[in-house]
Amino acid sequence: MQKPSAQHFGAAKRILRYIAATTNHGLWYEKGAKVCLKGYTDSDWATSIDDRKSISAHVFSIGSGVVSWSSKKQSIVVLKSCYTEEQLADVLTKPLGTNRFCLLREKLGVRVFELKEGIGNKEKFNIVPNVFTYNILLKAFCNNGDIEGALKVLDEMPAMGMVPNLVSYTTVLGGYVSKGDMVDAKEMFGQILDRGWTPDATTYTILMDGFCKQGRFVV
Repeated sequence: MQKPSAQHFGAAKRILRYIAATTNHGLWYEKGAKVCLKGYTDSDWATSIDDRKSISAHVFSIGSGVVSWSSKKQSIVVLKSCYTEEQLADVLTKPLGTNRFCLLREKLGVRVFELKEGIGNKEKFNIVPNVFTYNILLKAFCNNGDIEGALKVLDEMPAMGMVPNLVSYTTVLGGYVSKGDMVDAKEMFGQILDRGWTPDATTYTILMDGFCKQGRFVV
């Protein structure tokens, strides 16, 4: 996506929050369950607000759990769909209400697991969003010129258990440079030094490139 909007970033943040809150969920394959292959497929009636293309999806299960699933935007515009009360592929193609989403999620075989004492969600499932995930989000905000949004993400990271690193601050620094705001870029560089980090070649290159583009060879 070349020009993500605030709506797209909001959706990305909701996904991160959902992942963080459901790390104790997993697929349950029940021993002795009847081996029965079931398949569901669906399309979302070209509801993409960007290009009006449909997202098609399929879900296949054997026994008590899902074994294969896919959600992919189609390459051409089509108008087709199917609907039933137990259309599990709706999970992958449509914005659903909470009750229906939870119902279909349960039918997919997703269960909440009780963790053993002393074992945290991160150690058991290893799917908690990490610093790398947040740095990608920071990069997206900066590429879109939304430095304020990037700073909000940077401020929210500690509350989510993530400690921003050199890459996080260098990314925001690069966002300032892209906008020609060398005052705030230099301030961000100062914050990097205040945290006791040693700027790497990438940090220095971004900062110097910004000054050179403004013809400021002596700072």
